[in-house]
Amino acid sequence: MFIFYFLLRSRQYSHLRNFNYLWTVRLLLVFFAFLWALNKVFQLHYILPFLLSLTLNQQANLCKVHVVLSLGLFELAFLTILLFLINVSIKKQSPSGKGKGEWVIC
Repeated sequence: MFIFYFLLRSRQYSHLRNFNYLWTVRLLLVFFAFLWALNKVFQLHYILPFLLSLTLNQQANLCKVHVVLSLGLFELAFLTILLFLINVSIKKQSPSGKGKGEWVIC
């Protein structure tokens, strides 16, 4: 909710216009970070009693899902989003032709 409020307010202030440009990409980065954190909760030791109650076939399937999500989806999503943000930062140039040195990630 705060992001939408900030998006509407950013149109009025010149120093907030850079936020308006890539707010969806930043929100997507936060969303993937949240899902990655939930996926990492399954590695904690207090989840172990629940995992031991599963059959070996269910544990194997859960392990496969965890590996696919961790290595196949979330790391690839982080890399793609960060490369996009860095690429946009590099392409932003001042009128003199030199880069401003402002990073979009922060």
